Amino acid sequence: MARESAALADQGRTDALRGHVAALKDAAVKAAVETPPADILNPIPVRLYQDDLRHDASQLGDIATMDDDGLREALRILTGAIEATLEQAKMDILEHPALGPNHGLVSPFFDTEGKLSGFLEIILHGNAHLECRLFGDRACDEPFGVPAGTALKATFLDHANRFIALESHGADEPFHAAPADADWLTGEAFRSKATVEFSVGDKPYTSPPFLLIPLAHEQAHTCAH
Repeated sequence: MARESAALADQGRTDALRGHVAALKDAAVKAAVETPPADILNPIPVRLYQDDLRHDASQLGDIATMDDDGLREALRILTGAIEATLEQAKMDILEHPALGPNHGLVSPFFDTEGKLSGFLEIILHGNAHLECRLFGDRACDEPFGVPAGTALKATFLDHANRFIALESHGADEPFHAAPADADWLTGEAFRSKATVEFSVGDKPYTSPPFLLIPLAHEQAHTCAH
């Protein structure tokens, strides 16, 4: 759609361009709130670019009343924001999963209304020992407090939806699991899309699918501040 709009702008077809830019704006706003695809290693940077895309699209005003120069500027802004989002997904995310302060993979988690509620840092050690921490901020500085006795459920989508329960010994303490019959979790070659879910009282939280790999310090950069 962006390419078609650019072609209409080059041809000076203002009336057709107006309809295309309006549709492009609507599509950009919708795309900006979509959950990032499950096959990216970590969705956090894509979500940041989605925020920029939503902001840019929402600030454009009424496409129907723009003059020719305004239409071309709106097209430039939308096209730039869309290309930046796609480039981020293609380059940074697939090649460099985000790591937290303990060198674990970082994923956001959301409530049932889709509101971003916090971030988790999960580590898969080579001996099938799982470790997970919950944070309330993107920088992974502030713990996301949960009551003692809270358990996490990690589900491995590429392994017949097998799941493992992780437990903590106290509030703000890391969650751990070391299942005795989890040989399928061991080895440097292990890969699986996974999700983590838990509840606080009657309020459930869940992460979007992310790619879990064994702990590897050199495979990613630290969680962005």
